[in-house]
Amino acid sequence: MGLLDKLKPLPRWKHADPSVRLEAVRDLDDANELAVLAETDPDARVRRASLCRTTDVAVLGRVASADADAETRDRANDRLVALSTASDDEASALAAVRALSDARRLSTIARSDAPEAIRIEALVRTTDERALSGIARHAKHETIAAAALDRLTDAAELVEVAQNSEHKDVALSALERILTPTADLALVKSIETRAQQKSVSRRARQWIQEIEAAEAARRAADEERRQQIASLVESVEKTETRVDLAKVNDAWRAMDVTDAALVARFDAGVQAAEAGIARRDREAEETLERARQRAEALATRDALCIRIESLDLENSDDILAQMTPLEEEWRSLTPLVGNGPEADRLAERFARAVAACRKRHEMGAMLAETRATLDALVVEAESLASHDDRAAASARLHTLSREARGHASRLNAASRPADDLLARLAAAEQASAAREAVVEAAKAEAAAKAHTARVGQLQRLAERARRAGEADAITLREGDRLMKDIVAGLSGPTDATAEIADAARMLRGLQEKVAPRVRELREMDDWRRFANAQRQEQLIAMAEAIVASLKNDDAGKGSDLPATARALRELHAKWQEAAEAPRPSAQKLWDRFRAATDFIRARCEPYFVKMRAERQDNLQKRAS
Repeated sequence: MGLLDKLKPLPRWKHADPSVRLEAVRDLDDANELAVLAETDPDARVRRASLCRTTDVAVLGRVASADADAETRDRANDRLVALSTASDDEASALAAVRALSDARRLSTIARSDAPEAIRIEALVRTTDERALSGIARHAKHETIAAAALDRLTDAAELVEVAQNSEHKDVALSALERILTPTADLALVKSIETRAQQKSVSRRARQWIQEIEAAEAARRAADEERRQQIASLVESVEKTETRVDLAKVNDAWRAMDVTDAALVARFDAGVQAAEAGIARRDREAEETLERARQRAEALATRDALCIRIESLDLENSDDILAQMTPLEEEWRSLTPLVGNGPEADRLAERFARAVAACRKRHEMGAMLAETRATLDALVVEAESLASHDDRAAASARLHTLSREARGHASRLNAASRPADDLLARLAAAEQASAAREAVVEAAKAEAAAKAHTARVGQLQRLAERARRAGEADAITLREGDRLMKDIVAGLSGPTDATAEIADAARMLRGLQEKVAPRVRELREMDDWRRFANAQRQEQLIAMAEAIVASLKNDDAGKGSDLPATARALRELHAKWQEAAEAPRPSAQKLWDRFRAATDFIRARCEPYFVKMRAERQDNLQKRAS
């Protein structure tokens, strides 16, 4: 460090006096220095003041988890919540959520109207069952509530969600997870009477009715089983086939009967049925053996006829070699006795088949060669589909088609049609023509669809911008959404055609008219939130004054609880009128107000209990 550097005055935010550093933080704009002060300054007040202006998520995360001062850790957590819900930069907001570890704050973000990615990240980092239950019951977005429900495992929390969720489908899903086959009937009845969603009450009532109906069905099934057992005992004695006996036995075993008398009667019936079936089987086997011997002789000759009729007609070179052994086998068969007409028909059939084989042998070689040539032409025609030179492929396909049809005509004249090969050739021709048409049509259709979609997008945005510009009033949310959509719409190409260029030019003009109104709405919203913050401070002061009064009044003895309860209601009503405060301080103000009002409500609980009891008595008197 040089001499001149040593003579320079020390910055106020490095002053040894914490009060001086605290004042200097308010004017300090260097983000790095603010981050350093927030994390390392020895005075907690200076660290807290620096946190309010620090945007470094990593620093905020370390302070929130490791700072020695509890209030400083709370402020760091609150700052992370503010960055995660108020930042326009989604990446920064996600980083802020990932730096949080407090289940209550993560639950608050997940239940809020923050961007979807922020809510999802907050939900992912929430592991506490009670916090997940709160999200499932009170999340503003049903998808988040449903996702929180999917992660719930605690049975008591599932009951809470089913009874109190603000989303009908989420409450129903929670109920369905409760309605297992072993679910407690008393618990389901309790859910039916306490559920906020009518659909949950209806589903619980339906399940109760189904359980009661199932019990009635069980009793009916027992009676039916008794009747089936009696029917099986009676039917086994009349069974005449093994299949029927097996069915009756299977049905009897499925019944699992334990009555000794019924079992003995059934076993006796089975023995009698088996004896009768065995006798009938012996008689049938003797008849079948005689028929088998006769059928076997006929089947041998029929098989030889079939074999010679089914010789491979394409293999003309060895058809005679295949036929000769069959003729030898036919001559070696034992002559049939007592089957004259049928044996003569088989012999005549075999002779005709032999003559046909000899004739086919003469033409087989020529026809096989013709078909092979035709097949080669068809294969070449099919291979043209992969050629890059479409013109040359089309000319070659024409030549191949002419030659192939000449060969097919010769095969048809010989009663050996090649319809399968001609069909493949026609398919190759059709595929060639279709590919050309499809390529051209696809190009034209894709271009037309892209142009129409782009023009339609710009025109719809222009119409929205025109309506917003002509409207007497628009909301800040509508304006912000419109400006974001216009920017996204103009981010694509806008000079592809004259129609697209005209639509984009009109949209830019409307954007310039709407933008000032949106900026004005944003400034008015900031001022309104600032005014609400002052009003909230006043309400907090009033609530804390009531808390101090109650604490000084010997634990509430002698307090005017009715007046205190009325004051509590008025405080909540006025808070609702000024509910929206600046985002950086909104959560802290609400926490202070809630802490004070929760204390007041706890002290007024005896009064509330008394009022509820009186109201219940009045209702009972009216009913009587």
